[in-house]
Amino acid sequence: MVKITFKELKVDELTKSSGIFSGKNQQFGFRSYNKVNQGFGVIDGNKNEAKDHIHVVIHSDDAKGE
Repeated sequence: MVKITFKELKVDELTKSSGIFSGKNQQFGFRSYNKVNQGFGVIDGNKNEAKDHIHVVIHSDDAKGE
């Protein structure tokens, strides 16, 4: 058995797929799902601008209300 001891544990960020567990345990059904729809993308380079734009994202999950 491996034993790891921390004098201090600092958690900077918890996100949707994060977990902190201690002791003897099993995490049954521990899952994470994340979906991101982005309709703009990235502007790259020097002195680039985006003006007067409209973005529409149509995705099959959106139509189902999920």
